[in-house]
Amino acid sequence: MGVKRLLITAVAAFVMASLIAYGLLHWGQSANRDVPLPPPSVEALPQSLVVYCMHDTERGPNCRKIEKLTHEVLKQSFEKELQDGRLKWLVVNYEHPNNSFIIEEYDIGKPCIVVVDGRSGKNRAWKNHQLKVWELLDEEPAFKDYMRGEIQEALKDVPLPDAR
Repeated sequence: MGVKRLLITAVAAFVMASLIAYGLLHWGQSANRDVPLPPPSVEALPQSLVVYCMHDTERGPNCRKIEKLTHEVLKQSFEKELQDGRLKWLVVNYEHPNNSFIIEEYDIGKPCIVVVDGRSGKNRAWKNHQLKVWELLDEEPAFKDYMRGEIQEALKDVPLPDAR
């Protein structure tokens, strides 16, 4: 009986020591990994047309799809405008405490695309595409056509950088 008890005690001590060692080894790592770095806050609007991908903190698959499809449209159809500065692409967490004003200012109810004219003197003209992007989310070609058309329309009034 003494050997059996000794063996059980040794195994239990080994398991406890292993759990403690594992916990100590990973304690600092998991603490750092579980606390996400705060996302940057929205800065002053650049003097251009800004396409914002507004997302929440959770970033579900539909939110990521909206971002992916819109970014593809920008890369495929507006590369020149992105390079010459007439157009900016910004991905923003509207739930971040520094960005709380965005929810009211741009009428955000869920992840969406908002196109804002950031040029001074334009009274920050903007359009929230929330309803349409969610409606077209499962129709990729229609989604891309819609966003392409909306961005083209908004760019009509934005002059080249050297004409400002």
